[in-house]
Amino acid sequence: MDTELPFLSSLEDKVKNAIVEIKRLRANETTVSTSLNNSSNDDLKISIKKIIDLIENNEHFIGDK
Repeated sequence: MDTELPFLSSLEDKVKNAIVEIKRLRANETTVSTSLNNSSNDDLKISIKKIIDLIENNEHFIGDK
């Protein structure tokens, strides 16, 4: 069990960072005018997919802090 604790702590940190990043992206999305173009929507979808992929692949979370 002791060997799993660092892994779980690291995973927990990644999940917390991902949640913060998703909230930031959603906040940005809601502040954009209604003339939001498709490329901005695509950027948001790609960013969220990258976050999910990072968690699923157990890679280090890379993002703006």
